[in-house]
Amino acid sequence: LWLPKAHVEAPTSASIILAGLLLKLGTAGFLRILGSLNFTFNNIWVIISFLGIIIGSFACVFQRDSKSLAAYSSITHIGFLLLALVFFTISGKSRGLLLMLAHGYTSTLIFYLIGEFYHSTNTRIIYFFNSFFSSNVFFSIIFAVVFLSNIGVPPSASFISEFIVVSNSVLVGSILFFIVFIYFVVAFYYSLYFIACSFVGKNFIQVELFSSGLTYFICLMIYNVFWLSLF
Repeated sequence: LWLPKAHVEAPTSASIILAGLLLKLGTAGFLRILGSLNFTFNNIWVIISFLGIIIGSFACVFQRDSKSLAAYSSITHIGFLLLALVFFTISGKSRGLLLMLAHGYTSTLIFYLIGEFYHSTNTRIIYFFNSFFSSNVFFSIIFAVVFLSNIGVPPSASFISEFIVVSNSVLVGSILFFIVFIYFVVAFYYSLYFIACSFVGKNFIQVELFSSGLTYFICLMIYNVFWLSLF
């Protein structure tokens, strides 16, 4: 509840630190207390994670502020991470850590790119995210690659981690797979809608990328983590 408000009110640098570091510290704290938790009522943790996944993904559909959409998308990934950690498998724990690493890369880049667009145009409304492709080809391609990585398109690091989590959920119960399938459909819809809004348009926007070289290398790093996950 507080995360979208904090992201919308915070500057770009604070959003990057919050998405890339502070949420990961929360996951590290959850891993530290995982052994002392009472798993007699493990279904409660599964219900909480599914509520975060489904409600967060449907909240993304109705957002008009792009930074708020990225914040709710971050909430859905954290719910997915909680679902991975509550399974009693070593693969669930390891894929949860990999999902945390992939989310740290992708969410940081999303907030960085949205912040660069905001500094150039003074708006974050999704409707005005048009004419990326005619203004800055590299910027639009990187934007599309980062958002496709956010929804777990192979060969990104999110794909292999989410695939293992979905496989574990199928082993637990078929209803879990159905709920995760709803999340993937909704997440694919709003991500593809955002990418389509970014690519369609005839206006020209002067987008300045002072650290664009660093951005390209980080995007390559997102997909190179995938090969580390195979080992």
